[in-house]
Amino acid sequence: MDMKSHTLFYSGKEKETGESGVSFVVDRSTKRNILDFQAVGERTCVLRIQTTFLYLSFINVYAPIQENKEIEKEAFYQKLEVHHECPSSDIKILVGDLNAKIRRDEISQGPTGRYSSHLKSNNNGQKPLDFATQKSMVVSSTCYPHKDIHKQTWRSHDGKINNLTNHILIHKRNASSITDVKSCRGANSDSNHFLVKRKYRCKIAYRKHGTNRNLKRRNVEKLAEPSICTNYQQQLQKELEKNERERTVQELAHMQEEWKQIKEVMMEVALQTAGYQPKQDNREWIDENTKSLQMRKI
Repeated sequence: MDMKSHTLFYSGKEKETGESGVSFVVDRSTKRNILDFQAVGERTCVLRIQTTFLYLSFINVYAPIQENKEIEKEAFYQKLEVHHECPSSDIKILVGDLNAKIRRDEISQGPTGRYSSHLKSNNNGQKPLDFATQKSMVVSSTCYPHKDIHKQTWRSHDGKINNLTNHILIHKRNASSITDVKSCRGANSDSNHFLVKRKYRCKIAYRKHGTNRNLKRRNVEKLAEPSICTNYQQQLQKELEKNERERTVQELAHMQEEWKQIKEVMMEVALQTAGYQPKQDNREWIDENTKSLQMRKI
């Protein structure tokens, strides 16, 4: 559903009952990065987004409440199991109302952190714990120290009971990308749930330059010149014939050694005939005029 500045992606019943339904609201500038949306069912949907470097799969859920029948809860987690299999390279983030009170873990050896609002899990809280353990995920909404008012995400209609039931889960290897999770009481969403805000920092793995930074490369472009190419072929044939005469019967039995010798000959002849590539100046701010002045100085 397209609105003036946002687009609504909805999955649920046609008639609003308040018992189910999940959605994503995406602003217009982000819409072009959406790769896929799956309306899994009344309680689950998946939104896949492409970022500059990575792919994110957001899984939005609305779990059955504590009073629902056990068979409904089992069906919900079974369906979540099937549709949680997003591409393995994606960063998968599960968000939504799990209707679950999840206990804090003072030792932090399990999927939960030390800063949950609850000392014990209820029946609904054990199921997401089992799911997180099985999927090697972390309940990020229990990992950050805040005042209780910034942890609790749900308030009873009489205002007497406050619980942390909305959660964010992410795989352990990407857990450090989420730097904070807190509820925002100032946002008016016409609901007894508070808006949950999380800070996400995209981490990019990079390869450090080591000893190969000054590696000299053979100038293979010069082999495109007919005279250089002919010279290369003649010398290569000469060296290979010489190498063939010098090899023993035992060496011929070892294909790996044979290829190593051929490779060494090819590399050496290429160096003799074409030389090394000229060193490239990657400093874009130096123009041809500056380079000319540098040559005069030399």
